[in-house]
Order: sequence, then structure tokens, then C-alpha cells
Amino acid sequence: MAKNYLELLEFLYDQADYFTINISSPNTKGLRSLLEIKAFVNLAGHLQEKISALNKQSAQHKLLFFKLAPDLEPKALADLAKAALDLALDGVILTNSTIMRPLTLSAKSKQYAGGLSGKPLAALSNQCLKEFTRLSQGKITIIAVGGIFNGFDLYQKIRLGATLGQIYSALIFQGVGVTSKIIAGLERQMLKDGFKNLAEIRGIDV
Repeated sequence: MAKNYLELLEFLYDQADYFTINISSPNTKGLRSLLEIKAFVNLAGHLQEKISALNKQSAQHKLLFFKLAPDLEPKALADLAKAALDLALDGVILTNSTIMRPLTLSAKSKQYAGGLSGKPLAALSNQCLKEFTRLSQGKITIIAVGGIFNGFDLYQKIRLGATLGQIYSALIFQGVGVTSKIIAGLERQMLKDGFKNLAEIRGIDV
């Protein structure tokens, strides 16, 4: 499988500013096995070498992020955080959708298998974000995703260690205009709490 990732990275290199290696989708059979530490270190190591060579060849600096699951056991998350530090990864994306089904879910479709995203994912995703920030000592860039619908949601994630935020479900329910609303809400929350820039709040709740 590493061969496929390496070939795609080279093929798509000129088409993107950064690359996400998604090894955590619960909707792809067997994919999460790549989160097992030996498999992860092997894959990440090869991809790091590949993008480093491509960057040198093109005189550019494109980044490589790994998207992790929110359902990892504490030991597995700790191993991945250590590997991220040891490999000096550009960053991680926390988190993908979950296979968990919170008791608060009321929809009839909750019985179906697959990844759950949006608001029901927020608390689990935030806990994973907080723990990864602690384990990695805040030294790894984190793109937070999972339950960001307004400025306060993003504000919380930055306080838990995120550098950037991603949205998916919010775009579906609120449209593309939600991005400006999230940014405005984030600015209001920062002003309310007396902060002038994002660096002041990143990771302060960890």
C-alpha cells in the first residue's frame, strides 16, 4: 500500500500546496490498520523521504499531514504522538469521523455503520486534540476538524492546541458563507477574553 501512496504523491505533487495522508477513514475496509505504530512509522518514513526529495528537486516546500482517528486507545495515541515527534512530521489533522455512537443521538440512522461527523463528533475530537497536544508537547502543527460550526467551536480547538481549522458539515448545513461567520465569531471571542492574536491562546487549555 505504501507504493500506492508514493506514486500518488509524485503524480499529484504539482497540483497542491500540501498533502493529507488519510489513514483513518472508517468507511474504507482495513485502512485504519495503518494507524498501528509499525505500519505508521514505515509509511510515514517513506512518504517523508519522498516529499523531501520532491521538494529538493522542485525548490519548493510542500507539507505532508497525516489524518488520525478520534477512536484511538490511549497507548496508540501516545505511540503516534511520539512517532510524530521522532519523524519531525509537518503536522497532523485531528480528527477524522468516529465509529462511536453517542447516547445523545436520536436519528434512526444511528444504527448504521460508518463514520459519524459534525456536532456529535466534537467532544471526542476535542479530547483527542487535547491529549495529542499534551503528548507532543505542542511541537506538532495540528489542523483541527470535527464539529466546527461557529467561532467559539474554533476558539475552543485553538485553546486545545490547534493551529488551523477545517470544516465539512458546517458547509453543508450553512453554506460557504459560514467561513466568514466563523472568523468573525473567533475574533469576537478573542476580544471578549482579552487576547490580541492566536499565538496567545494556542494550547493554553492543555
